[in-house]
Amino acid sequence: VLWLSRTLNIRLMFDSSLDLLGELLADRGDDLALRGQWYRTMAKAGKAVEAEAEMKLWVEKQSGTKKYLSALLMLSVELGDYSSVVAFLRDEISARPESNTLKLQLADVLTESKNYDDAEDILAGMSVDEGVFPDWLDSRITLDISRGRWQRAIDRVEGFSGNKSSVYIQKLKVRILDMSDQAEKALEIQRKIVSDSPGDIGVGL
Repeated sequence: VLWLSRTLNIRLMFDSSLDLLGELLADRGDDLALRGQWYRTMAKAGKAVEAEAEMKLWVEKQSGTKKYLSALLMLSVELGDYSSVVAFLRDEISARPESNTLKLQLADVLTESKNYDDAEDILAGMSVDEGVFPDWLDSRITLDISRGRWQRAIDRVEGFSGNKSSVYIQKLKVRILDMSDQAEKALEIQRKIVSDSPGDIGVGL
């Protein structure tokens, strides 16, 4: 459905695209992907002010529900203004300082909004146990790459290898290189992973 809306937008058929999205939102009003596409289409149709006002009203109505954080984050991404979601997450962390999930969400939002030093402080101050480590490392790598420090990301992965299998480490390197627009190097490592484990179908995934 979203691809059809995008196709209509490319053809500048914004009214048709909005009619399609409107019908879908009537039944699937909580679908964030549809909401985001509706907002972008409204903006392209020259109705950004109306779209922003309606989106803010809808997000406010989600306050106190499980969908609120996701809705607020979607709004922040669409408007390019992350201040509201950052403030919300900081308040939540103040109330639940033991929540690593909230801290990782805040770090990711700060990275997305290019507040790299603040994201660094959040991640550096976390107490990382085995359960949260994979998500922490994922956020840490994303931050390093966002700052253009892809070699540091690779060094970090190798430093934390511990008891992780060589394949695990190599696959993380592939991801880092791929995120750093170094497709050739990523492909070279991926080929080596496959050749070293010819009987394991999963390593190529």
